[in-house]
Amino acid sequence: MRPPRHAALGAALAAHFAAVSSSAQTAEACRDSLRGAKASTYSDGPAGAEYDKADCADRDTYCVGPDGFPLPMEETDPALVAGSKLKVKLFGPASCAELLGVAVDRQQSRVRLFRSPDPGGDGQKKASSEGAIQLLATTVVATDAQTDSVTVRVYRTDVTHGIDGITLEVRHERYFLDVGLLVAFAYGYQQVSPARLPGLRDEFIRETDTIRPAAAITVNYFPFGQLSEPRFTGVHGLGVQAGIGGDLDPIDDEFYMGLIYEPVPGAGVSAGVALLQMQKLQPDYPSGVLIDPGDVPRDTFLGARPYVGVSLNTEVFETVMKAGAKARVPD
Repeated sequence: MRPPRHAALGAALAAHFAAVSSSAQTAEACRDSLRGAKASTYSDGPAGAEYDKADCADRDTYCVGPDGFPLPMEETDPALVAGSKLKVKLFGPASCAELLGVAVDRQQSRVRLFRSPDPGGDGQKKASSEGAIQLLATTVVATDAQTDSVTVRVYRTDVTHGIDGITLEVRHERYFLDVGLLVAFAYGYQQVSPARLPGLRDEFIRETDTIRPAAAITVNYFPFGQLSEPRFTGVHGLGVQAGIGGDLDPIDDEFYMGLIYEPVPGAGVSAGVALLQMQKLQPDYPSGVLIDPGDVPRDTFLGARPYVGVSLNTEVFETVMKAGAKARVPD
């Protein structure tokens, strides 16, 4: 459990918020309550009851004190995931209910304040006393694929004064390993090609180098992870690729090893070295020699050739589905 820090910062916060004031009595009451608060004030029974009523234990609710940092029972890292919403609730002395508010990232929508409940019994009277801890304000922040972090901000409602509290990192879903299809173009693919001259029965042979298109099955590994949402970060989407030829009969005549970069999840470009089965003339037969038809003196070998290509993996379907969901036809 994180040690309480709200009482220790009470004096500094009180001086900070009392520096400017349009309502002297309210500001002084809030200041005095902050100065008088002890560590136990934020963790005793009445305060715990207020936290329970505000659903502070819920995953999508984050409860903070007047310094903008989490209450003693809260985690310092709530594992905020991109695309989720977080409800931030501010707790402090009841005397600050009309003075303190909470926002997130400085550009959130207006904050709704919660006033002290009307007295209605011993428990209610105790909760509404000036020094008792209660819910003061709440705000909701919605994260998306572009959100890196959110910062809790506690501010004065009567002025533009405020302080920044805890900053929460936003986690983005990512994958590290995937299977895909590579359309590769290998350069310098060597073959032995016979050709017949007009009017002759014999053929002449020669070695030719061509660009060979092929399909391959690949496994892609991203050491930095690849984000599930399209988002340029530099290292995300950069990985290594290994694969074999799509024609598995035979299985030992085509291999690929290289790098892959996915600018969008599931679709990327690749480059590397292909190990391909190629042909060459036998040593006693130079290129251009005449031979009998059907008697081509060639040998096969595995050779390394550079390749570039386009890669698609299983994540591309999810990317297309997400893009389709956003592109709605107007009513």
